[in-house]
Amino acid sequence: MPRHILLSLLLLSSIAIYGRRPVDTYFVTAPKQLLPQLSENNRKDLIDLFDAGQESRVRHPLGGTVEIISLDDRQITVQLSSASSLQIALLPVADTTGIIAVIENVSLPARDSRLSFYDTQWQPIPTERVFTAPTPETFMDKGSKRERRQAAGLVDLLPVTYTIEGNTLLASETLKEYLPDEIYDRIGPLLREKPVAYRWTGKRFTP
Repeated sequence: MPRHILLSLLLLSSIAIYGRRPVDTYFVTAPKQLLPQLSENNRKDLIDLFDAGQESRVRHPLGGTVEIISLDDRQITVQLSSASSLQIALLPVADTTGIIAVIENVSLPARDSRLSFYDTQWQPIPTERVFTAPTPETFMDKGSKRERRQAAGLVDLLPVTYTIEGNTLLASETLKEYLPDEIYDRIGPLLREKPVAYRWTGKRFTP
């Protein structure tokens, strides 16, 4: 049996199935605290609209709208408001325990993400078991080690945005949106031009 088919069967074996894709079920059954705007029926309506080729947008009781931005077998991204979005992604594994990655994105005003992991019963998995968060120096690839170390010391808070594409987690700093100009002008010349890519090994994301 092809590995991707076996993965789908393993992921869905412990939870009620909904929708065409493996990720549909986990979007519908995600904990309320992750998607407080949407009831289970709202979530099903979004998927049904998407599958019907219609505008996949619903209004929620708080008065706003939620829209599917992208959806495939292993990930779904929804726009929750003008300042927030959420991605749920299924990570392939070598055993019977699937891992769900959730990325919560906000813009307040600097863009920032919260990355968390769960098993297929939506029980939290400690993040450090799966991923080591970047530091300011992770995003620097220019200048000397001393210059990078000194520049990193100017960063009191590191806003980072994440997105998962296939088996790759992309991390991008948004320091320009957060730091005062006079500090960013000292750090900016040392920063990478492209996101930092982490590869999924089947157990962890590694750079």
